[in-house]
Amino acid sequence: MLRSGGTSWLAARLAFALARSDRRPSVVLPPVASATAGTGAGLLLAAAFDVAGDGRDVGVLASGGLALLLAGGAIRRRVRYRPRLTPTERCSAIVISWMVLLVWSVVVYLATGTFSRVDDALFESVAGLSTTSATVLAPVEEAGDGILIWRASTQWIGGLLGLFLGIIVLPAALGGRELLTRSVDRAPADALAPDARTGMRRIVTVYGGGALLLTALHLVVGLDGLDAFAHALATVSSGGFSTRTGSIAAFDSAALEWLTVAGMLVAGTSLVVLWWVLRGAARPFLRSTELRVYLAMVAGTSVLFVVWTTASTHTEVRHAVFTAVSAISTTGYRVTDWDAWTSATHGLLITVVSVGAMSCSAGGGLRVVRLLGMVSQLRREVVRQRYPSSVQVARIDGRAVEERTLEQMVGYTFSATLLVVVTSLTVCALGADVVAGISLSVSSFATFGPGIDAGGAFADALVLPAPARASLLPAMALGHLAILPPLLVASAAVEELRRALGLRRRVTDLRSRE
Repeated sequence: MLRSGGTSWLAARLAFALARSDRRPSVVLPPVASATAGTGAGLLLAAAFDVAGDGRDVGVLASGGLALLLAGGAIRRRVRYRPRLTPTERCSAIVISWMVLLVWSVVVYLATGTFSRVDDALFESVAGLSTTSATVLAPVEEAGDGILIWRASTQWIGGLLGLFLGIIVLPAALGGRELLTRSVDRAPADALAPDARTGMRRIVTVYGGGALLLTALHLVVGLDGLDAFAHALATVSSGGFSTRTGSIAAFDSAALEWLTVAGMLVAGTSLVVLWWVLRGAARPFLRSTELRVYLAMVAGTSVLFVVWTTASTHTEVRHAVFTAVSAISTTGYRVTDWDAWTSATHGLLITVVSVGAMSCSAGGGLRVVRLLGMVSQLRREVVRQRYPSSVQVARIDGRAVEERTLEQMVGYTFSATLLVVVTSLTVCALGADVVAGISLSVSSFATFGPGIDAGGAFADALVLPAPARASLLPAMALGHLAILPPLLVASAAVEELRRALGLRRRVTDLRSRE
Protein backbone atom coordinates (compact mmCIF):
# COMPACT_ATOMS: atom_id res chain seq x y z
CA MET A 1 0.00 0.00 0.00
CA LEU A 2 2.87 2.38 0.79
CA ARG A 3 4.37 1.76 -2.64
CA SER A 4 1.20 2.44 -4.59
CA GLY A 5 -0.40 5.27 -2.70
CA GLY A 6 0.97 5.66 0.81
CA THR A 7 1.79 9.34 0.43
CA SER A 8 -1.69 10.18 -0.86
CA TRP A 9 -3.35 8.17 1.92
CA LEU A 10 -1.31 9.84 4.67
CA ALA A 11 -1.99 13.28 3.19
CA ALA A 12 -5.72 12.59 3.07
CA ARG A 13 -5.70 11.46 6.71
CA LEU A 14 -3.78 14.57 7.73
CA ALA A 15 -6.17 16.86 5.88
CA PHE A 16 -9.21 15.14 7.39
CA ALA A 17 -7.83 15.33 10.92
CA LEU A 18 -6.60 18.91 10.83
CA ALA A 19 -9.15 20.54 8.55
CA ARG A 20 -11.78 19.86 11.21
CA SER A 21 -9.91 22.03 13.69
CA ASP A 22 -11.28 25.41 14.58
CA ARG A 23 -10.14 28.68 13.06
CA ARG A 24 -8.35 29.99 16.11
CA PRO A 25 -4.77 31.25 15.66
CA SER A 26 -2.17 28.52 15.98
CA VAL A 27 1.60 28.13 16.15
CA VAL A 28 1.80 24.49 15.10
CA LEU A 29 -0.65 24.13 12.22
CA PRO A 30 0.54 26.94 9.86
CA PRO A 31 4.08 25.52 9.52
CA VAL A 32 2.60 22.03 9.15
CA ALA A 33 0.40 23.30 6.35
CA SER A 34 3.20 25.23 4.63
CA ALA A 35 5.63 22.32 4.83
CA THR A 36 3.02 19.90 3.52
CA ALA A 37 2.11 22.15 0.61
CA GLY A 38 5.78 22.78 -0.12
CA THR A 39 6.42 19.06 -0.23
CA GLY A 40 3.53 18.64 -2.63
CA ALA A 41 4.88 21.33 -4.95
CA GLY A 42 8.31 19.71 -4.90
CA LEU A 43 6.86 16.31 -5.73
CA LEU A 44 4.86 17.71 -8.65
CA LEU A 45 8.04 19.33 -9.98
CA ALA A 46 9.86 16.01 -9.62
CA ALA A 47 6.97 14.25 -11.38
CA ALA A 48 7.26 16.66 -14.32
CA PHE A 49 10.94 15.77 -14.76
CA ASP A 50 10.06 12.10 -14.36
CA VAL A 51 7.54 12.33 -17.20
CA ALA A 52 10.19 13.84 -19.44
CA GLY A 53 12.67 11.16 -18.37
CA ASP A 54 12.24 7.50 -17.49
CA GLY A 55 8.76 7.88 -15.93
CA ARG A 56 9.59 5.29 -13.31
CA ASP A 57 7.99 6.97 -10.31
CA VAL A 58 5.62 9.44 -11.95
CA GLY A 59 2.48 7.84 -10.50
CA VAL A 60 3.62 8.00 -6.89
CA LEU A 61 5.20 11.45 -7.25
CA ALA A 62 2.24 13.03 -9.07
CA SER A 63 -0.51 11.56 -6.88
CA GLY A 64 1.39 12.19 -3.67
CA GLY A 65 2.32 15.71 -4.73
CA LEU A 66 -1.23 16.65 -5.64
CA ALA A 67 -2.62 15.20 -2.41
CA LEU A 68 -0.07 16.99 -0.24
CA LEU A 69 -0.53 20.29 -2.07
CA LEU A 70 -4.29 20.17 -1.62
CA ALA A 71 -4.01 19.02 1.99
CA GLY A 72 -1.57 21.79 2.86
CA GLY A 73 -3.72 24.41 1.17
CA ALA A 74 -6.88 23.20 2.91
CA ILE A 75 -5.23 23.28 6.33
CA ARG A 76 -3.64 26.66 5.72
CA ARG A 77 -6.98 28.26 4.90
CA ARG A 78 -8.43 27.19 8.25
CA VAL A 79 -5.61 28.40 10.50
CA ARG A 80 -3.37 31.41 10.91
CA TYR A 81 -0.45 32.46 13.05
CA ARG A 82 -1.11 34.34 16.25
CA PRO A 83 -0.62 38.09 15.81
CA ARG A 84 2.52 38.17 17.93
CA LEU A 85 4.87 35.23 18.23
CA THR A 86 7.46 34.85 20.96
CA PRO A 87 11.06 33.96 19.99
CA THR A 88 10.45 30.37 21.06
CA GLU A 89 7.34 30.19 18.89
CA ARG A 90 9.23 31.56 15.90
CA CYS A 91 11.91 28.93 16.38
CA SER A 92 9.20 26.31 16.80
CA ALA A 93 7.70 27.24 13.42
CA ILE A 94 11.03 26.57 11.66
CA VAL A 95 11.73 23.35 13.55
CA ILE A 96 8.19 22.04 13.01
CA SER A 97 8.40 22.82 9.30
CA TRP A 98 11.73 21.00 9.10
CA MET A 99 10.37 17.95 10.94
CA VAL A 100 7.24 17.74 8.78
CA LEU A 101 9.36 17.94 5.63
CA LEU A 102 11.56 15.19 7.06
CA VAL A 103 8.60 12.89 7.62
CA TRP A 104 7.21 13.41 4.14
CA SER A 105 10.63 12.93 2.56
CA VAL A 106 11.05 9.57 4.30
CA VAL A 107 7.60 8.52 3.07
CA VAL A 108 8.50 9.56 -0.49
CA TYR A 109 11.69 7.49 -0.52
CA LEU A 110 9.88 4.44 0.84
CA ALA A 111 6.82 4.87 -1.40
CA THR A 112 8.92 5.07 -4.57
CA GLY A 113 11.03 2.09 -3.55
CA THR A 114 14.22 4.16 -3.59
CA PHE A 115 15.06 2.67 -0.21
CA SER A 116 13.64 -0.42 1.42
CA ARG A 117 14.98 0.39 4.88
CA VAL A 118 13.58 3.17 7.01
CA ASP A 119 17.00 4.10 8.42
CA ASP A 120 18.42 4.62 4.92
CA ALA A 121 15.44 6.78 3.91
CA LEU A 122 15.82 8.75 7.14
CA PHE A 123 19.54 9.33 6.59
CA GLU A 124 19.03 10.52 3.00
CA SER A 125 16.22 12.83 4.11
CA VAL A 126 18.20 14.38 6.97
CA ALA A 127 21.21 14.85 4.67
CA GLY A 128 19.01 16.57 2.11
CA LEU A 129 17.18 18.92 4.46
CA SER A 130 20.36 19.76 6.36
CA THR A 131 22.12 20.51 3.03
CA THR A 132 24.81 17.92 3.77
CA SER A 133 26.54 16.12 0.90
CA ALA A 134 26.26 12.70 2.53
CA THR A 135 24.29 9.96 0.84
CA VAL A 136 23.54 6.26 1.17
CA LEU A 137 22.17 6.10 -2.38
CA ALA A 138 24.70 4.10 -4.39
CA PRO A 139 25.02 4.14 -7.27
CA VAL A 140 23.16 7.41 -7.66
CA GLU A 141 22.59 6.84 -11.37
CA GLU A 142 20.17 3.97 -10.65
CA ALA A 143 17.63 6.35 -9.09
CA GLY A 144 14.79 7.63 -11.26
CA ASP A 145 14.86 11.12 -12.74
CA GLY A 146 12.08 12.29 -10.44
CA ILE A 147 13.93 11.12 -7.32
CA LEU A 148 17.11 12.89 -8.43
CA ILE A 149 15.14 16.13 -8.67
CA TRP A 150 13.43 15.43 -5.34
CA ARG A 151 16.82 14.90 -3.62
CA ALA A 152 18.05 18.24 -4.93
CA SER A 153 14.74 19.90 -3.99
CA THR A 154 15.10 18.80 -0.37
CA GLN A 155 18.44 20.60 -0.23
CA TRP A 156 17.01 23.75 -1.79
CA ILE A 157 14.11 23.74 0.69
CA GLY A 158 16.48 23.03 3.58
CA GLY A 159 18.69 25.92 2.50
CA LEU A 160 15.67 28.22 2.33
CA LEU A 161 14.62 27.32 5.88
CA GLY A 162 18.20 27.90 7.00
CA LEU A 163 18.15 31.40 5.50
CA PHE A 164 14.81 32.17 7.16
CA LEU A 165 16.30 30.99 10.44
CA GLY A 166 19.54 32.95 10.19
CA ILE A 167 18.18 36.20 8.77
CA ILE A 168 14.72 36.54 10.32
CA VAL A 169 14.21 34.21 13.28
CA LEU A 170 17.51 34.06 15.17
CA PRO A 171 18.20 37.83 15.31
CA ALA A 172 14.80 38.29 16.97
CA ALA A 173 15.24 35.26 19.22
CA LEU A 174 18.77 36.17 20.32
CA GLY A 175 18.06 39.85 20.69
CA GLY A 176 21.41 40.74 19.16
CA ARG A 177 23.17 41.44 15.88
CA GLU A 178 25.36 38.36 15.75
CA LEU A 179 23.88 36.80 12.63
CA LEU A 180 22.56 39.79 10.79
CA THR A 181 24.44 42.90 9.73
CA ARG A 182 22.22 45.82 8.84
CA SER A 183 23.53 49.00 7.29
CA VAL A 184 23.16 52.03 9.55
CA ASP A 185 23.39 54.29 6.50
CA ARG A 186 20.16 53.05 4.96
CA ALA A 187 16.51 53.39 5.83
CA PRO A 188 14.97 50.26 7.39
CA ALA A 189 12.86 49.67 4.28
CA ASP A 190 16.07 49.23 2.24
CA ALA A 191 17.33 46.41 4.45
CA LEU A 192 16.93 42.81 3.34
CA ALA A 193 14.49 42.03 6.14
CA PRO A 194 12.84 45.19 7.53
CA ASP A 195 10.04 42.90 8.72
CA ALA A 196 9.42 39.15 8.61
CA ARG A 197 7.01 39.09 5.68
CA THR A 198 9.10 41.37 3.47
CA GLY A 199 12.27 39.53 4.42
CA MET A 200 10.83 36.14 3.48
CA ARG A 201 9.64 37.46 0.13
CA ARG A 202 13.02 38.99 -0.69
CA ILE A 203 14.93 35.90 0.41
CA VAL A 204 12.81 33.65 -1.82
CA THR A 205 13.26 36.07 -4.74
CA VAL A 206 17.05 36.26 -4.50
CA TYR A 207 17.55 32.60 -3.57
CA GLY A 208 15.15 31.28 -6.21
CA GLY A 209 16.47 33.68 -8.83
CA GLY A 210 19.98 32.41 -8.18
CA ALA A 211 18.84 28.82 -8.80
CA LEU A 212 17.21 29.77 -12.11
CA LEU A 213 20.24 31.76 -13.25
CA LEU A 214 22.60 28.91 -12.40
CA THR A 215 20.34 26.46 -14.24
CA ALA A 216 20.65 28.59 -17.39
CA LEU A 217 24.43 28.77 -17.02
CA HIS A 218 24.61 24.99 -16.56
CA LEU A 219 22.77 24.57 -19.85
CA VAL A 220 25.27 26.88 -21.52
CA VAL A 221 28.24 24.74 -20.40
CA GLY A 222 26.63 21.59 -21.78
CA LEU A 223 24.51 19.91 -19.10
CA ASP A 224 21.09 18.53 -19.96
CA GLY A 225 17.95 19.88 -18.33
CA LEU A 226 17.81 17.43 -15.42
CA ASP A 227 21.50 17.71 -14.52
CA ALA A 228 21.41 21.49 -14.91
CA PHE A 229 18.42 22.01 -12.61
CA ALA A 230 19.42 19.43 -10.00
CA HIS A 231 22.94 20.79 -9.66
CA ALA A 232 21.66 24.38 -9.56
CA LEU A 233 19.41 23.54 -6.60
CA ALA A 234 22.21 21.68 -4.82
CA THR A 235 24.76 24.44 -5.46
CA VAL A 236 22.82 27.54 -4.36
CA SER A 237 21.84 25.67 -1.18
CA SER A 238 25.48 24.56 -0.62
CA GLY A 239 24.01 21.06 -0.41
CA GLY A 240 26.23 19.09 -2.77
CA PHE A 241 23.87 16.33 -3.94
CA SER A 242 24.81 15.32 -7.48
CA THR A 243 23.12 13.23 -10.15
CA ARG A 244 26.32 11.20 -10.45
CA THR A 245 28.07 8.94 -7.97
CA GLY A 246 31.36 10.62 -8.86
CA SER A 247 29.91 14.08 -8.18
CA ILE A 248 31.14 16.91 -10.44
CA ALA A 249 34.21 14.87 -11.41
CA ALA A 250 31.98 12.50 -13.38
CA PHE A 251 31.28 15.19 -16.01
CA ASP A 252 34.99 15.82 -16.71
CA SER A 253 34.29 19.42 -17.74
CA ALA A 254 36.62 22.30 -16.88
CA ALA A 255 33.91 24.84 -17.74
CA LEU A 256 31.44 23.17 -15.38
CA GLU A 257 34.00 23.01 -12.59
CA TRP A 258 34.86 26.72 -12.82
CA LEU A 259 31.16 27.60 -12.99
CA THR A 260 30.53 25.47 -9.90
CA VAL A 261 33.42 27.20 -8.11
CA ALA A 262 31.72 30.56 -8.76
CA GLY A 263 28.34 29.20 -7.66
CA MET A 264 29.70 27.72 -4.43
CA LEU A 265 31.61 30.92 -3.67
CA VAL A 266 28.43 32.99 -3.97
CA ALA A 267 26.38 30.43 -2.02
CA GLY A 268 28.79 30.77 0.91
CA THR A 269 28.51 34.57 0.86
CA SER A 270 26.09 36.38 3.15
CA LEU A 271 22.74 37.01 1.49
CA VAL A 272 22.71 40.39 3.24
CA VAL A 273 25.91 41.37 1.43
CA LEU A 274 24.54 40.06 -1.87
CA TRP A 275 21.37 42.08 -1.32
CA TRP A 276 23.33 45.33 -1.14
CA VAL A 277 25.28 44.35 -4.25
CA LEU A 278 22.05 43.74 -6.16
CA ARG A 279 20.82 47.15 -5.05
CA GLY A 280 24.00 48.75 -6.40
CA ALA A 281 25.32 49.74 -2.97
CA ALA A 282 29.06 49.10 -3.02
CA ARG A 283 29.90 50.55 0.39
CA PRO A 284 28.35 47.81 2.60
CA PHE A 285 29.93 45.26 0.26
CA LEU A 286 33.43 46.70 0.47
CA ARG A 287 33.46 47.40 4.21
CA SER A 288 32.38 43.91 5.32
CA THR A 289 35.23 42.45 7.35
CA GLU A 290 33.53 39.08 7.31
CA LEU A 291 33.50 39.08 3.50
CA ARG A 292 37.17 40.03 3.32
CA VAL A 293 38.13 37.24 5.73
CA TYR A 294 35.94 34.77 3.82
CA LEU A 295 37.63 35.64 0.51
CA ALA A 296 41.05 35.58 2.19
CA MET A 297 40.32 32.08 3.51
CA VAL A 298 39.38 30.93 0.02
CA ALA A 299 42.49 32.46 -1.55
CA GLY A 300 44.87 31.27 1.17
CA THR A 301 43.48 27.73 1.27
CA SER A 302 43.61 27.49 -2.53
CA VAL A 303 47.26 28.59 -2.60
CA LEU A 304 48.24 26.15 0.15
CA PHE A 305 46.43 23.30 -1.58
CA VAL A 306 48.26 24.11 -4.81
CA VAL A 307 51.63 24.24 -3.03
CA TRP A 308 51.17 21.22 -0.79
CA THR A 309 49.85 19.02 -3.61
CA THR A 310 52.62 20.28 -5.95
CA ALA A 311 49.99 21.08 -8.55
CA SER A 312 51.67 21.90 -11.86
CA THR A 313 48.96 21.47 -14.51
CA HIS A 314 45.81 23.47 -15.08
CA THR A 315 43.71 20.49 -14.04
CA GLU A 316 45.56 20.04 -10.75
CA VAL A 317 45.34 23.74 -9.93
CA ARG A 318 41.64 23.77 -10.79
CA HIS A 319 41.00 20.76 -8.56
CA ALA A 320 42.87 22.41 -5.67
CA VAL A 321 40.83 25.63 -5.98
CA PHE A 322 37.59 23.66 -6.41
CA THR A 323 38.26 21.62 -3.25
CA ALA A 324 39.08 24.76 -1.25
CA VAL A 325 35.86 26.53 -2.25
CA SER A 326 33.78 23.37 -1.77
CA ALA A 327 35.16 22.97 1.76
CA ILE A 328 34.83 26.60 2.89
CA SER A 329 31.32 26.98 1.47
CA THR A 330 30.53 23.52 2.98
CA THR A 331 28.96 22.41 -0.31
CA GLY A 332 30.64 19.00 -0.44
CA TYR A 333 31.08 18.63 -4.19
CA ARG A 334 34.25 16.81 -5.13
CA VAL A 335 36.43 16.51 -8.21
CA THR A 336 39.26 14.45 -6.76
CA ASP A 337 39.95 11.89 -4.07
CA TRP A 338 42.37 12.90 -1.37
CA ASP A 339 44.45 9.73 -1.08
CA ALA A 340 47.42 11.32 -2.86
CA TRP A 341 47.31 14.52 -0.81
CA THR A 342 49.53 15.15 2.19
CA SER A 343 48.50 15.10 5.84
CA ALA A 344 48.86 18.89 5.95
CA THR A 345 46.15 19.29 3.30
CA HIS A 346 43.88 16.92 5.23
CA GLY A 347 44.33 18.95 8.41
CA LEU A 348 43.70 22.24 6.60
CA LEU A 349 40.64 20.79 4.90
CA ILE A 350 38.99 19.81 8.19
CA THR A 351 39.96 23.17 9.73
CA VAL A 352 38.34 25.33 7.04
CA VAL A 353 35.29 23.04 6.97
CA SER A 354 34.79 23.57 10.70
CA VAL A 355 34.94 27.37 10.26
CA GLY A 356 32.63 27.25 7.25
CA ALA A 357 30.93 30.03 5.32
CA MET A 358 29.65 33.52 6.12
CA SER A 359 26.67 34.20 8.35
CA CYS A 360 23.30 34.64 6.63
CA SER A 361 24.36 32.25 3.88
CA ALA A 362 23.25 28.77 2.92
CA GLY A 363 26.59 27.35 4.09
CA GLY A 364 27.30 25.74 7.43
CA GLY A 365 30.05 25.50 10.03
CA LEU A 366 30.80 27.84 12.92
CA ARG A 367 30.62 30.78 10.44
CA VAL A 368 33.26 33.41 9.79
CA VAL A 369 31.53 36.04 11.94
CA ARG A 370 31.90 33.86 15.04
CA LEU A 371 35.59 33.38 14.24
CA LEU A 372 35.96 37.15 14.09
CA GLY A 373 34.08 37.55 17.36
CA MET A 374 36.19 34.96 19.16
CA VAL A 375 39.45 36.47 17.85
CA SER A 376 38.34 39.93 18.97
CA GLN A 377 37.39 38.54 22.38
CA LEU A 378 40.78 36.81 22.68
CA ARG A 379 42.61 40.02 21.77
CA ARG A 380 40.59 41.94 24.35
CA GLU A 381 41.42 39.45 27.11
CA VAL A 382 45.15 39.50 26.26
CA VAL A 383 45.18 43.31 26.47
CA ARG A 384 43.25 43.16 29.76
CA GLN A 385 45.86 40.83 31.23
CA ARG A 386 48.62 43.22 30.25
CA TYR A 387 46.80 46.41 31.24
CA PRO A 388 44.17 45.54 33.90
CA SER A 389 42.92 49.11 34.24
CA SER A 390 42.28 49.59 30.53
CA VAL A 391 38.82 49.49 29.00
CA GLN A 392 38.68 47.20 25.97
CA VAL A 393 35.78 46.56 23.63
CA ALA A 394 35.45 43.68 21.17
CA ARG A 395 34.74 44.97 17.66
CA ILE A 396 33.60 43.59 14.31
CA ASP A 397 33.55 45.86 11.26
CA GLY A 398 34.74 48.64 13.55
CA ARG A 399 31.61 48.42 15.68
CA ALA A 400 31.47 47.41 19.32
CA VAL A 401 30.03 43.94 19.94
CA GLU A 402 27.61 43.68 22.84
CA GLU A 403 28.55 41.44 25.76
CA ARG A 404 25.37 39.45 25.24
CA THR A 405 26.37 38.74 21.65
CA LEU A 406 29.83 37.58 22.75
CA GLU A 407 28.23 35.30 25.31
CA GLN A 408 26.03 33.83 22.60
CA MET A 409 29.06 33.22 20.39
CA VAL A 410 30.96 31.52 23.21
CA GLY A 411 27.92 29.43 24.12
CA TYR A 412 27.36 28.34 20.52
CA THR A 413 31.03 27.46 20.05
CA PHE A 414 31.08 25.41 23.24
CA SER A 415 27.86 23.61 22.27
CA ALA A 416 29.20 22.86 18.79
CA THR A 417 32.47 21.54 20.17
CA LEU A 418 30.66 19.34 22.69
CA LEU A 419 28.36 18.01 19.97
CA VAL A 420 31.29 17.11 17.70
CA VAL A 421 33.18 15.43 20.54
CA VAL A 422 30.19 13.32 21.58
CA THR A 423 29.43 12.40 17.97
CA SER A 424 33.06 11.43 17.33
CA LEU A 425 33.17 9.21 20.41
CA THR A 426 29.89 7.56 19.45
CA VAL A 427 30.90 6.96 15.82
CA CYS A 428 34.24 5.45 16.87
CA ALA A 429 32.57 3.29 19.52
CA LEU A 430 30.21 1.93 16.85
CA GLY A 431 32.95 0.71 14.54
CA ALA A 432 34.64 3.61 12.74
CA ASP A 433 38.37 4.31 12.91
CA VAL A 434 39.50 7.46 14.68
CA VAL A 435 40.37 9.53 11.59
CA ALA A 436 37.13 8.75 9.76
CA GLY A 437 35.06 9.16 12.93
CA ILE A 438 36.42 12.59 13.83
CA SER A 439 36.51 13.95 10.27
CA LEU A 440 32.99 12.75 9.45
CA SER A 441 31.66 14.16 12.73
CA VAL A 442 33.15 17.60 12.02
CA SER A 443 31.99 17.38 8.41
CA SER A 444 28.46 16.40 9.41
CA PHE A 445 28.10 19.25 11.89
CA ALA A 446 29.40 21.73 9.30
CA THR A 447 26.98 20.20 6.74
CA PHE A 448 29.91 19.46 4.42
CA GLY A 449 29.52 15.68 4.19
CA PRO A 450 32.73 13.97 3.07
CA GLY A 451 35.44 12.98 5.51
CA ILE A 452 38.91 11.46 5.47
CA ASP A 453 39.62 7.75 5.83
CA ALA A 454 42.48 6.37 7.90
CA GLY A 455 44.64 6.00 4.80
CA GLY A 456 44.01 9.58 3.71
CA ALA A 457 41.46 8.61 1.08
CA PHE A 458 38.03 10.11 0.59
CA ALA A 459 35.48 8.80 3.07
CA ASP A 460 31.70 9.17 3.10
CA ALA A 461 28.87 7.77 5.17
CA LEU A 462 28.92 4.46 3.28
CA VAL A 463 32.24 3.50 4.91
CA LEU A 464 30.48 3.40 8.29
CA PRO A 465 28.28 0.66 9.75
CA ALA A 466 24.58 1.51 9.87
CA PRO A 467 24.55 2.33 13.64
CA ALA A 468 27.53 4.66 13.22
CA ARG A 469 25.83 6.40 10.30
CA ALA A 470 22.73 6.93 12.41
CA SER A 471 24.81 8.66 15.09
CA LEU A 472 25.71 11.37 12.55
CA LEU A 473 22.07 12.43 12.15
CA PRO A 474 21.87 14.70 15.25
CA ALA A 475 25.08 16.46 14.20
CA MET A 476 23.72 17.17 10.72
CA ALA A 477 20.33 18.36 11.97
CA LEU A 478 21.60 20.49 14.87
CA GLY A 479 24.43 21.92 12.77
CA HIS A 480 21.98 23.09 10.12
CA LEU A 481 19.39 24.38 12.60
CA ALA A 482 21.99 26.33 14.61
CA ILE A 483 21.58 24.20 17.79
CA LEU A 484 19.55 26.80 19.71
CA PRO A 485 16.12 26.50 18.01
CA PRO A 486 15.75 22.72 18.53
CA LEU A 487 16.88 23.13 22.14
CA LEU A 488 14.34 25.92 22.72
CA VAL A 489 11.58 23.80 21.22
CA ALA A 490 12.59 20.74 23.25
CA SER A 491 12.75 22.83 26.44
CA ALA A 492 9.31 24.31 25.78
CA ALA A 493 7.89 20.84 25.08
CA VAL A 494 9.32 19.45 28.32
CA GLU A 495 7.93 22.42 30.23
CA GLU A 496 4.48 21.91 28.73
CA LEU A 497 4.65 18.21 29.56
CA ARG A 498 5.52 18.98 33.15
CA ARG A 499 2.65 21.40 33.40
CA ALA A 500 0.28 18.82 31.98
CA LEU A 501 1.53 16.18 34.40
CA GLY A 502 1.34 18.64 37.28
CA LEU A 503 -2.23 19.54 36.35
CA ARG A 504 -3.19 15.89 36.21
CA ARG A 505 -1.67 15.33 39.63
CA ARG A 506 -3.65 18.23 41.06
CA VAL A 507 -6.88 16.93 39.50
CA THR A 508 -6.16 13.46 40.90
CA ASP A 509 -5.47 14.91 44.35
CA LEU A 510 -8.71 16.90 44.31
CA ARG A 511 -10.70 13.85 43.29
CA SER A 512 -9.07 11.72 45.98
CA ARG A 513 -9.93 14.34 48.60
CA GLU A 514 -13.53 14.40 47.48
